[in-house]
Amino acid sequence: GGGHRRGLVTDCFGRPLGSMLTVLANVCCRGLQGSARRVSATVAASGGGHRRRGVVDLADIDLDNGDTIQALNAEPRTYGAVHPSLPADFIPLVLEKRRWVSPDSAVLTFALPSGATNLAAAGIPSSVKVRQRIDGTVLDKSYSPITPPSTAGTFDLLVKSYCQHGRTTEVGGSESSEERGAAAPLVPPTPDLESTAGTSTRTSGLGHHMCMMKPGQTIEIRFKPERFFNGTPYTVNRWDHLLLIAGGTGIAPLFQMVVSLLELEGDCTRMSLVTCNHGVDDILMGAELDALVAIHPDRLEHHPVLSSPPPGWTGGSGWVSSADLAGALASAGSPARRMALVCGTDGFLETVCGDKIRLPAEHADQAPRKVQGPVRGLLRHLGYTAHEVTRM
Repeated sequence: GGGHRRGLVTDCFGRPLGSMLTVLANVCCRGLQGSARRVSATVAASGGGHRRRGVVDLADIDLDNGDTIQALNAEPRTYGAVHPSLPADFIPLVLEKRRWVSPDSAVLTFALPSGATNLAAAGIPSSVKVRQRIDGTVLDKSYSPITPPSTAGTFDLLVKSYCQHGRTTEVGGSESSEERGAAAPLVPPTPDLESTAGTSTRTSGLGHHMCMMKPGQTIEIRFKPERFFNGTPYTVNRWDHLLLIAGGTGIAPLFQMVVSLLELEGDCTRMSLVTCNHGVDDILMGAELDALVAIHPDRLEHHPVLSSPPPGWTGGSGWVSSADLAGALASAGSPARRMALVCGTDGFLETVCGDKIRLPAEHADQAPRKVQGPVRGLLRHLGYTAHEVTRM
C-alpha cells in the first residue's frame, strides 16, 4: 500500500522500510505470500512503471473470505446518471470568489451554469470534474463541493495548491470549498495570505492553477453522475450511524455529507468524523466543524488526529490507528445500520480500508472497471464488511 523510492521499499506514508531485498526476505520468512506479491509489485514499479492512481490491480491483492472475480463483477454500481437539469459535458464556469484558508489551500466559489438553480439534482454528495490545459498537457481532477446541494446559484470547492505562499514546494492538485451566501466566512480574511499569494515560480499543477485564478476567469467543469451507496442513492435515515474518515482534503465530500444530512428535514443520522492531518495549520474546515458540533452535539462528533501535534495537543496523535477509530465509535453503541465513508490518498485508503480494485475490461472497447472490493486495513479489524464501507 505504499509509495516507492529507487532502491528502497516504503510504507503508505513514505517512510523507508529498508532495501528491497531485505524487505522481501523478511516478508518471505514470515510466509506472508500476499504481502510478498504486493512488495514485488513495488519492486517492479521502481524499474520505471507505476501503479495506476486510486486503484489496486486485481493481481496485487488476495481474494480471501470467499471473494471471487464474479462477486466483484456483481458489485453494485457506484454512480447513476447525470440529471437532465445539469450539463452532461464540460462547460466553462466563472470563478466568483477566491479566499485563502491555509498556507496552501483556497476556497473557490464558482457560479452555476445558466438554468441550474442549485445542485440538489446531483445528489448527496455531489461531485465535479475540472479540466484545464497546462503547459501543453490536459489535466483533470475530481472535486467534491463542500456546500450543501441546496445552495443557490453557486458551489464551493476546497483546492490545495501544494505550494505554500512565499516559498516553493511540490505542486499538485486538491479539493475544497468556499463560503456559502451570507454565512460566516470559513476562515476570517487574512491579509497576509492574500498578499503573499502567487509568489511561487512553479505553476505546473492543476490545483496551483486553480488557486491562482482571479474572479471573473473561467475553467472547464463537468458535473458527475449521482453517487450511489451499494447501488442506490442516499435516502433520509438510511443509516443509524455514519463513520466518516478523512485524510487531508479528503474532508471535502465528507463535510458535504455532514452539512447535507444536518439540514435534511427528518434526518436523524448520528455522525462521527475522524480527520487526519499533519499539523494544526493543515486542518481544513476545522472552525466550521467545531461550530456544527456545538449546534448539533447529539448528532455530530469530530475527532482530529495529527501526525505532528503541537505541545499540549489533546486530540489523536501519530498515524491514524484502530484506537482512534474505536474511540470515535465509542458513543455509537451497536447500530443496526451503519456505514463508513473514507476519503484520502491511495496510501491512506490502503491503511484504513484497502484501496479500490481495478477489474479487467469485459470487452476490448471498454475501460477497466473500478470497484469497491473487499474491506481490508483498520476497518476490517473493527468488523466492518464490504456493504458497510464506501471509498469516496
